[in-house]
Amino acid sequence: MTSSTSGSARDVLSTDDYNIEELLANRTLIVDERRRRPKYFDGRFLTARDLTREQDYFLTRQADIGRAGGAGVVRGLLVDYGTTSSALTIEAGHGITLSGELVILPETLTVQLTDIPEIERLNTAFGLSRVPNSSARNRSGIFIVALRPVEFTANPIASYPTSITGTRSIEDGDVVEGTAVTLIPYPDDGARAELDTRRSQIAREIFVLGAPRGIPVGALPLALIGVDRNVIRWIDPFLVRREVGAEHGDVLGLGFAPRALREAHLIQYDDHLDEIIAARQDAGVSLRFAATEYFSALPPAGRMPAAAIDPKDFTQVYFPAEMDVDLSFVPDDEIIPLLDESLLLPPIDLTLSGDELESSAILVLIPVSRAKISTLKATLATLRRDLKPAAFGLIAKRRPLELLQGLRLARGIAAPTVTALNTASAEDIPWQQELSRVDTLWYIRRRNLAYSAAVTGVPTPLVHPVDPTPNPEPDPNPNPEPDPNPEPDPLDDERVKDLIVRYGLEDLYKQVLECLDRERMLEVNTTLLRIVVKRSVIGRTHMFAQNLLLLLVGQCKEVGSDFDLAPILKRYRSSKLGTGVNALKIDEEQAPIFAESPFLLTFDVVAQKMSDLERGDLNAKLRELSGADLEAFIKEITGGEV
Repeated sequence: MTSSTSGSARDVLSTDDYNIEELLANRTLIVDERRRRPKYFDGRFLTARDLTREQDYFLTRQADIGRAGGAGVVRGLLVDYGTTSSALTIEAGHGITLSGELVILPETLTVQLTDIPEIERLNTAFGLSRVPNSSARNRSGIFIVALRPVEFTANPIASYPTSITGTRSIEDGDVVEGTAVTLIPYPDDGARAELDTRRSQIAREIFVLGAPRGIPVGALPLALIGVDRNVIRWIDPFLVRREVGAEHGDVLGLGFAPRALREAHLIQYDDHLDEIIAARQDAGVSLRFAATEYFSALPPAGRMPAAAIDPKDFTQVYFPAEMDVDLSFVPDDEIIPLLDESLLLPPIDLTLSGDELESSAILVLIPVSRAKISTLKATLATLRRDLKPAAFGLIAKRRPLELLQGLRLARGIAAPTVTALNTASAEDIPWQQELSRVDTLWYIRRRNLAYSAAVTGVPTPLVHPVDPTPNPEPDPNPNPEPDPNPEPDPLDDERVKDLIVRYGLEDLYKQVLECLDRERMLEVNTTLLRIVVKRSVIGRTHMFAQNLLLLLVGQCKEVGSDFDLAPILKRYRSSKLGTGVNALKIDEEQAPIFAESPFLLTFDVVAQKMSDLERGDLNAKLRELSGADLEAFIKEITGGEV
């Protein structure tokens, strides 16, 4: 608004050209009463009031400019414990209040809470006193440590009389600006003795509900402290401290918390976790604890103690049992980018019900070097594995092994005893080694994206296709000689015939062949051939081939030949077909029962989701079962789902 050659660049409204009163009346001219300064001219009588008004004008302008950059700490001003239990230190630095005023500490300051009477007088002047006031020497509760810009007059000088009859007097000649440290009572509703619990509740109020309270616009909050009879129990800076710019708008204007607020939550949680770990170590208490013991809300990413995961059975206690939690390796140089991305996700509200938490998913990260990642890829089938909740038997998150242990076998047969596996499998050892190497892990909240993985394209049958020509040209030679190398019949693939003959499925295959037309039968053969080709993955291919043929024969008998074939064949063409059953030890006597069971595919999916330990327990049960008992077992473990 200024020019280097002519001064102010504002347009000057001349009273000769404009009717100022009319512009003001019709609201086309707006005046800010705070920004009014004296107009000097030769011959004007200059008074102290004129100069004071000019000072106020420039102070107002500076405050407006300060607000343009945002409120918060610009540099330093970290609050920490002092040399005594009732003292705290404030690092040198400066910041800007919400009203745009600058507060500065030129050097590190130590404040004694025993000087509360002095602070109390400031609070009274600022209208911040709690009613009734607590004893100056016996104060307890939660308070905001804040800096407030103040000014006072000093250096008295002689004042000359302004009239002939006046007398000389003494007036302060300087206005001194300063910064005052004050304690502002935080208006929460907790009991005085529950300082730690109130701390977690306040964190949820601020970071989840977005409702900070008790912070006046004229003060710069630096930390929240818990005080018990003038003894500082804890100092939590980032509950209220914000870096400059924190009050700027939310992310994309969509109602999400500003980035500075989300960063503050991460730092506040990290500092609080350090205090908890140190306190438990000093007390000789295990670091295997649930987050809900100390926190009401967690940031979308952060650290967690490695002891919260039991490497023997890979159970975790840190997160609620309703949440899906996976464990994964990650290159250590990718931790920071992952944390940065996760800050866009909402915090984890631990006060929600189990049903509400069920849609939340967590990925726990073990940071390793990039060279180690290559070694692990060669050793492990996947770099991710699921973690089971330690709250065993919780219905909402019951796993396959829990389901197995809760089964009641038919006909009064006693359930076999499941022997715990004391030796880790080859897959478990690398996970256990890396878990024992670290003291803390990282977690990130995963996105919940509803999508289905599908391959786009046109399916091509593996057998020879049918001639698509609808009206072939007449053959000029109606009686040709036999072709010495005739094209094989698409339904006469040797690999499919070998499967049908080897396992005695001719009768079933013949019934399907009589029911379906040639084109639909080609689709069946394509599926059977796919099962044959995947012999190394599926293992007992004849079980799934027989199961498919039995299902098709049943459909033919129930609804005839016009049933919808596509959804049936789609399930038998799954890329994971048979991987669950193939990992189990099913003997030759049990194979026909599985092949004839309508629940085979569902049983296969359940087995796919099991860990090696769970499959070992399942194999132990299968060894004890046969005949009708095995049929009942298969139905019960699948919940009767076909």
